[in-house]
Amino acid sequence: MEKLKKIYKQYEEIINYVMVGLLTTVVSLATYFICVHTFLDANNAFEIQIANVISWILAVAFAYITNRIFVFKSKSKNYLKEITSFVLLEF
Repeated sequence: MEKLKKIYKQYEEIINYVMVGLLTTVVSLATYFICVHTFLDANNAFEIQIANVISWILAVAFAYITNRIFVFKSKSKNYLKEITSFVLLEF
């Protein structure tokens, strides 16, 4: 168990980044499927695009918050600059 803790501490940022990335994928897919199976029509191309946009927005918001807290442990008070650069990197 101590060996695992040592490996985790050595690669903490990378491990956390991968875990957050996987969870972000789950959030994106779950949001998309909830949208098209509840209030949007899966047979309508325009509504599928709406589901994609909603899914992307929620996934990026989730990724920003979780990466800020768990991966990079940011203490910056300049949220606007930080989120702007994060979202622009997503494009």
